[in-house]
Amino acid sequence: MEKELLKNIKKGDVLYHVSAKNADGTPQRFKVTSIKTWKRRPEKMLIGLKRGLYEYWKVSEQEIIDKFIYPEVKANMRVKKVKNPYSCYWHW
Repeated sequence: MEKELLKNIKKGDVLYHVSAKNADGTPQRFKVTSIKTWKRRPEKMLIGLKRGLYEYWKVSEQEIIDKFIYPEVKANMRVKKVKNPYSCYWHW
C-alpha cells in the first residue's frame, strides 16, 4: 500500500493481509476500528484493526504499508467461480 492511500483510510474500511491466507486461499480481512494521529508528527499513525470476533491489533503506519492491501489495490486475489445453473444446455 502506498502512503497516499494511507491518508484515505477511515474507520470501518477493510484491509487485506499480504501473506496471511484463509483456509480457502483468500487473504485474511481486517476491519479498521480506530486511527490515532499526533499533532506534532502528522505522518505518524497508529491504526487499530479487528479480525474475527475476538482478535484486535494495533499497527503502525509502516506495518500497514508493508503488510496490507487496500481494497482498490487487491492483487493476486483468488476469485471463487460460481457455477451458473442457467448455463446448462439440454440435448434431447
